[in-house]
Amino acid sequence: MLNTLPHGLWTGSDVITIIKGEGPAHWNATGISIDTRTLQPGDLFIALRGPKMNGHDFIQDAWALGACAVIVDDLGSLVTDPNYPTVVVTDTHRALTELAVAARSRFDGTVLALTGSVGKTSVKEGLAHVLSNQGLTSASRNSLNNHLGVPLSLARLPKEARFGIFEVGMNHSGEITQLVASIRPHIALITQVSYQHGEFFDTLDDIVLAKSEIFSAPAPLIGIIPRDSPHYEALLRHGQMARHVTQWITFGEHPESNIQWQSTEDGLMGQRRIHITINGTPWAYDWSLPGYHTLYNSLAIVAGAFALGADMEKVMQDMRSISACDGRGNVRIVGGIKVIDDSYNAAPASMQAALQTFLTSTEPLVHPSDGKRYVLLGQMRELGQHSYACHRDLVPFIQACKADGVWLCGQEFAPLLTEIPHFLGYAEHACDIIPHVVKTLLPGDTILIKGANSMKLSALIPALEQRMSALEQSV
Repeated sequence: MLNTLPHGLWTGSDVITIIKGEGPAHWNATGISIDTRTLQPGDLFIALRGPKMNGHDFIQDAWALGACAVIVDDLGSLVTDPNYPTVVVTDTHRALTELAVAARSRFDGTVLALTGSVGKTSVKEGLAHVLSNQGLTSASRNSLNNHLGVPLSLARLPKEARFGIFEVGMNHSGEITQLVASIRPHIALITQVSYQHGEFFDTLDDIVLAKSEIFSAPAPLIGIIPRDSPHYEALLRHGQMARHVTQWITFGEHPESNIQWQSTEDGLMGQRRIHITINGTPWAYDWSLPGYHTLYNSLAIVAGAFALGADMEKVMQDMRSISACDGRGNVRIVGGIKVIDDSYNAAPASMQAALQTFLTSTEPLVHPSDGKRYVLLGQMRELGQHSYACHRDLVPFIQACKADGVWLCGQEFAPLLTEIPHFLGYAEHACDIIPHVVKTLLPGDTILIKGANSMKLSALIPALEQRMSALEQSV
């Protein structure tokens, strides 16, 4: 989510001054883009060079899509045209970084940065939702949380905004330290810490330390951490060692939590009434997302909004309208089939949580006596030497989820097939298993799809839509 003001984000003259570029300045940008697949009319397109892609190859596409100007490091065969403003710099990566630094320097609002093994994007989107009704709010789009995503998100930060919310990811030590140095947050939030990125970290303690780098941001800093986490003491210790945290806010069930869960009541239309206290004062809000893990996300959202100084009465009202992000547990109905799409990402903790939620809260869409419940799981990535153990640990959760049928996708599941109840099929790649899934599913059925984004399980949805279209045409 990125809310900008109608008159624009950057003037051409400001951009050229900041990046020391050469070219015309008679343009205004309403946004920033480094990818023509998501470019919007009025965006400034920055042509980056990467190991697999060269943005300079897509400049004509940028013009066709309505870019207001482009930044390049080589004119090459480009024909300069006053109707297509082209700004030349020595390094387009540096130009993006310089815009990011300038955007943060001119911003007078409050900035929150958040990280965690699970829940980052959901909490970030939830915060953006409740805050946007209280002031102009800028938040990282999608999962733009790495060495390119963070400066791009900063460069998109309107100076008039009241709140800036930035997601920070990592897969190696020291990465978060570099990213928060540019974000310079006033508040740093950790959602949860669990095992992931095993290719880059030997132990869970190493991951806890790496996530705690978010507290290395410049002082003064409010730190927000989960009180119930088994790593609470370590997070607190690492934050104190950073010497930048001046105040701690905790969330969870623990009686010492600042944002403390008290009880939950089942409501109508899938809503749950969540009762909490904030520093001892009772509050309540409605929450529609299923699963125990999403309840913790909601507590993190409340904690972040509280730290940002939001009007908590309005926050409580707006919590009810938070919906699941695409690919993170959102529900799609395709031809009468209920698809729980949790296919964007997968870590051991989130895989287990998704299977537990499927067990406790999923019901057939229609025809309860006939509708069946299925699971399609893709393997997890970046688990290194612990990959087999992490996949093996999923077996009890698969066995307990009471699915009528299970499909598995990815080499890491291959040694485990004989232990899977109601096993229907296995393939190394999604494209080989999805046709079998499509043929099996019937109206009234429910299916959970969950796995690493690179497994491309979300391809099931267009495959189902294609089947429906074919059926309608044949009638």
